Amino acid sequence: MSELLYINISKQIEQQIQEGTLKENDRLSERKLAEDYGVSRTVIREALKLLNEKGLVDIQYGRGNFVSVPDNSMVMDKFVSSIHNSSLKMEDVVEAREILESVMAGYIIDRVNRQDIEDLENLVRQMEEVMEDGEAYAKLDAGFHYRLMQCIKNEVLELVMGALNNLTKRSQLYRSMEERKITHEEHKLILDRLKACDGEGLREAVLAHITCARSRMGIKN
Repeated sequence: MSELLYINISKQIEQQIQEGTLKENDRLSERKLAEDYGVSRTVIREALKLLNEKGLVDIQYGRGNFVSVPDNSMVMDKFVSSIHNSSLKMEDVVEAREILESVMAGYIIDRVNRQDIEDLENLVRQMEEVMEDGEAYAKLDAGFHYRLMQCIKNEVLELVMGALNNLTKRSQLYRSMEERKITHEEHKLILDRLKACDGEGLREAVLAHITCARSRMGIKN
């Protein structure tokens, strides 16, 4: 019964955080919470511990307990960690990217702005400058795809695609200069279609890029 009690209380507190009744950095007094819920402070501590594990409460020993709203990077890190620990197959990760990125192309065309274009152009220039360095190129490639997904202006999709992007094993993609040169042309085509506001062209360029990635990683369609 006590276990169910602290779980129920943690859910009620979590709902208040989600609704904004409790805001970031608000102090959570164990004594007051115990009085409000009519339970012992031990039960409240267990509820706060559970919320701490979810990243919603920061327990500062000697100072107190405070509401902590996780930012997008924390959410993404937890999502990526969960996927890593679940031992998902790389072909499933690539297929998920293929489905989502092709569908998102039209939305990106509708929502992209001048700053988005400039940032992507800058990333393409940087990739050209480090073409001889496979590791540096791979990092910029990840940045290009993440920045492309930011153009859709949807935080949920940005988190999901960012996590899938981080899971892609780029060490298998850019082992040679020739592979990097081919990939670079694919990136430039994606950027050209985006600048031309060509939704179908962008979708086709993205799908062609992922198809090449599949081949380099030895993943069948």
